[in-house]
Amino acid sequence: MTETESSVAHASEARRCPKCPRAPRMDRVVHHGVDIDSCHWCGGVFLDAGELQKITGEVPREWAPASALRRHPKSVACPACQHRLVEREYGRGSRAYLDHCDTCGGVFLDSDHVRLIRFRSREYERHVEGTVGESPVRVFLAYIAGIPMEISNPRNRQPFVVYSLIALNVAAFLLELAQGPNSRQFIHQYALIPNLCFEPQQWYRFLTAMFLHAGFFHIAFNLYFLWVFGDDVEDQFGHVSFLLLYLVWGIVAGIVDAAIMHTSSIPRVGASGAIAGVLGAYVVLRPRAQLFVAVFFIPMRIGAAIYLLGWAVLQLLSAALGVHGIAWWAHIGGFVAGLLTAAWARRRHVVEMLPN
Repeated sequence: MTETESSVAHASEARRCPKCPRAPRMDRVVHHGVDIDSCHWCGGVFLDAGELQKITGEVPREWAPASALRRHPKSVACPACQHRLVEREYGRGSRAYLDHCDTCGGVFLDSDHVRLIRFRSREYERHVEGTVGESPVRVFLAYIAGIPMEISNPRNRQPFVVYSLIALNVAAFLLELAQGPNSRQFIHQYALIPNLCFEPQQWYRFLTAMFLHAGFFHIAFNLYFLWVFGDDVEDQFGHVSFLLLYLVWGIVAGIVDAAIMHTSSIPRVGASGAIAGVLGAYVVLRPRAQLFVAVFFIPMRIGAAIYLLGWAVLQLLSAALGVHGIAWWAHIGGFVAGLLTAAWARRRHVVEMLPN
């Protein structure tokens, strides 16, 4: 059968949505040049064998074996061949269970699954970053300061919120510098002070402290980590959700630190608590991503999960040992908040684990 004849045959099929009895038949829709069947009632989509890979541009994943499937409580028929659909894990360890027909190879995606797959086309933009062709400044900083660089960075959209947060932090830092001799008083007025911040009129400090910094290196390191890791997290959650989560992670980090160090009168400033939330979310979203770091001037590649979890353990040890000068508990609180948020969102198919 030619491609034209196949298209005509596809159009003539009266395919019914397997999960929506109200729809007499599914609508034929052309998406990125691929004919798919869509239910206008429930938002479900049926894809014939191979169409999922054509739309997403991904290398086909291996379906979980028959022993690792979920059976529906009632019979759900495949729209194409009427055989029973079963829920199989699409890719080992992905926790993405899609309705698969073992007979014809078709896949049914309900509205949540459609959100999960996101219909990434073959033109999915991949911004590849590496040590070859990198900015000499970034390579120099990687060797001197030991800060990480992403080897690859796939994303769908520009991280406008990350850019805006960087700009706001820089503007706030310039405002600090403009205070001149009164900068210490300015910071004391808006910083997070544990023995004051839980008073009703002092709650604003949990928010304002996130945009203040103690010096150039403090803000430079914080914003660099936000720039490196924040774009992937924003890409997954979306602009508005990422902004709200960033603020929530920062507030949670401040509350954790202030609750544990409630007798302290030392001001806390910096975006590191919120950025720690970004790092925690990144561990869930891109655990197998590769980072380029230089340890004792020795260049190496290391997995993002290993690097960031190691960073979290270091924060915990520093807090346990009582090392002064840094709000370790804010880092820990923000990191755990980001980790749990992303884990919940991934389990609910709000976000997906990004490719390597």
